[in-house]
Amino acid sequence: MVKIIVIVLICALISVLLKTYKPEIAIFFILAVSLFALFYLVEELEEIVEVLKTFGEKAQIPTAYMGILLKMVGISYLTEFASSLCKDAGQGTLGTNIETMARVSMLILSIPVLRSILDFIEEIL
Repeated sequence: MVKIIVIVLICALISVLLKTYKPEIAIFFILAVSLFALFYLVEELEEIVEVLKTFGEKAQIPTAYMGILLKMVGISYLTEFASSLCKDAGQGTLGTNIETMARVSMLILSIPVLRSILDFIEEIL
């Protein structure tokens, strides 16, 4: 993990120089470095997903709910990634639109859980 952080920091310094001399290339460089870091972290995330699945099984949380949780986590990470890239490219409005779309997607994903909660409350009452 330390290696990837050092590589990204060095690339950040290079991107500052690129923005000064070749701004049209800088965003592509930043995108490439970001994708490299993202793909490197996918392996780490796979381990986290497996641990969360194990916790879910031990806590007897329905698989569907764990799937929803994992999708929401994925959406939030990808949204942060895409939004930051848009904002770095000077497209703040696009970044904000991506964040809004992600919030709506997560709301839609949460509907089955909300229904279950409401059903549970109705049973209690």
